[in-house]
Amino acid sequence: MEAAKKRKMNWSANEINALVDGFVEYQEVLDGKLSNQLTSKVKLELYENLTER
Repeated sequence: MEAAKKRKMNWSANEINALVDGFVEYQEVLDGKLSNQLTSKVKLELYENLTER
């Protein structure tokens, strides 16, 4: 049987660090319970902003 092909990483180290730093910065919002002020739309927009970094 052939050895399994090792997969390439999807994210670079810099991209992972930027994502982690952004998550830590906005952790209270991203982990927060949804309310009238904190909607899923707000969280989604924040996640999109973090992934654009």
